[in-house]
Amino acid sequence: MKRIVLIDDDEQMQRLVHLALGRAGYEVIATEDGLAGLDLVRSLHPDLVILDVLLPGVNGFTVCEQLKRDPDVRSIPVLMLTAVYVTELDRQRGLKIGAEEYLLKADMALPKPVDLRHLVAAVQRLLGEESIQPPEANRILVVEDSPLQADLLQRLLHLEGRPTDFAATGEEGLRRFDAERHLAVLCDLRLPGISGLQVLQTLRSREVDAAIILITADGSEDDAAQACREGADDYVVKPVSRRALASSLERSIARARLRAERRALVAQLKQSNVELMRRYTESEARREELERLVAELRRTQEELVAAQRSAAISETAVAINHEINNPLAAIAGNVYLLLREGKIADERSLKRIRAIERQCERIQRTTQKLTHLCEPVVRQYVEGVPMLDLNASSVPPGEPPSAP
Repeated sequence: MKRIVLIDDDEQMQRLVHLALGRAGYEVIATEDGLAGLDLVRSLHPDLVILDVLLPGVNGFTVCEQLKRDPDVRSIPVLMLTAVYVTELDRQRGLKIGAEEYLLKADMALPKPVDLRHLVAAVQRLLGEESIQPPEANRILVVEDSPLQADLLQRLLHLEGRPTDFAATGEEGLRRFDAERHLAVLCDLRLPGISGLQVLQTLRSREVDAAIILITADGSEDDAAQACREGADDYVVKPVSRRALASSLERSIARARLRAERRALVAQLKQSNVELMRRYTESEARREELERLVAELRRTQEELVAAQRSAAISETAVAINHEINNPLAAIAGNVYLLLREGKIADERSLKRIRAIERQCERIQRTTQKLTHLCEPVVRQYVEGVPMLDLNASSVPPGEPPSAP
């Protein structure tokens, strides 16, 4: 069994690397300190070193330089990881001093701080083993205890070109998701063992960014709305139609991608602030460099505030949408029944009811626009009173426009 030394002070990162590389057949020995890592590499002579850049005491660049200067261990491949925004100059520096690979823990192109499949592939390449570049995750996990409903969902997802995995219980669904991360999870609210709500809570507690859509029986919309407030992206009502499922998947996957990008950006900005503050304290004697770094720090802090504000607006919008849509659905349903029964002979009353129907549709379009905001715009309609401008705020491509 090939041995890998991991030098990283992030406990969560250590667990993820142990899990991914352990399954791939490697032995991983971890330490969180740069100096301790140097001693570990020199004593164990592992097949590979995975090295973080930001470490307590001695940083990753210095550790890498010392390893590559030591004739006893210089031939050991080094794979560098960093959670800090790294410029091309920084990347070239890492490679120049001897690092064979340079990956990011927080890259906007990756769905998580590090894509474990890509990490395994990089390790295999460095060790001269055959490696297949992993495809982008596109599978849908369906957690449904009814064989009939599972078969229906499989057919509908097949029509949408979505490969599917199945689990009959919540426990099995969590195991399947851990084994192969999925693009989205369709989960019934009522399951034997742990419920669909517990599955949702477990996944969200792990900060999973996959889209999660709950399946509920007719009449259980209140439970589904509660689940949405706890982190579900959407819900569909049985019997599920192809149109409703396709629309829900499209919206939820788009929202999940924005959430992953926002989470990675926030993590990246926080780590950038740490690095910028370190550089700030070391550059007091260099006035011009100091002024540039202060300006850069302010920009990253503003971006962090903007990202957090955008997240708060999005979460509030989803809650408002569900609170409005429940009574709105009741109004629209009663209007539909009145018009369908045809018992209103008075033309004036009929016009008024149709006007109510149009206004219901307008409110629905407005709430849809509210939940899909990606770049909120705030204006002061009255001096000193900032308000959200729905018409000026942008939405992702393909989302409905605001009500006229």
